[in-house]
Amino acid sequence: MRFFKRIAQFRWYIFCHQDFAFFDDPAEILKDLSRDAIYGVIGAALVKKFSWSHLRHYRHNELTGMVFTSLSRNAPKKNIAVSGKVKVATLDCCCFIVNSKLIREHDLSFDENLPFHLYSEDFSLTAKSKGIDTYVVPIACCHTGRGTFNRAFFENLIYLKQKHNIDRLVGTSSIDRGE
Repeated sequence: MRFFKRIAQFRWYIFCHQDFAFFDDPAEILKDLSRDAIYGVIGAALVKKFSWSHLRHYRHNELTGMVFTSLSRNAPKKNIAVSGKVKVATLDCCCFIVNSKLIREHDLSFDENLPFHLYSEDFSLTAKSKGIDTYVVPIACCHTGRGTFNRAFFENLIYLKQKHNIDRLVGTSSIDRGE
C-alpha cells in the first residue's frame, strides 16, 4: 500500500540545459509554490513603454529573472533579478519547472516539431491556452551557454507563430520584433 501512495504523489520536473546549474537547492523555493503554475528562472512579458524621442508608445519584450554566466557567483549576470515570483508570458528554455499534477490534468507535452528551438515558449503558450499561468522565481543559478539563431530557429519561429496564431512571440529571444 505504501508503494502506491508514493506513485500517486505529484513530483516537480525540472527541464534544463546541460550547461545549466543551480547554486542553491531549488527544493527550498519549490516547497512554497503552487503546483498549478509553471515556473522558470528567466522569462519574458510584453510591456508597453513610451518613447520620448518618437513621442509614442511601443511594445517591448521585457526580460525578467537572473542567471549568472559562469560557475562563479562573482560572474556577470544576465537580465533582471526578482525578489518574488513574477508573471511572464513565456519562459526561457535554459530552465523551466512543472509539476506532474499539471502534466496529468492538462495533458501537457512537448511538440515533436520543436526538437530544440522554442520548445519552452511553445510549452508556456500551450499552458496559457489551458488557463495555466507562468512565473519566474528567484533561484540562484548559472547558464554558461549562448543561444544560436540559425535557420532551424527561424523555421521554428514561423511554425510557432502559425500554431498559436500570433504575430509576435513574446520571448527571451529579442530577435522577433513582430514585423
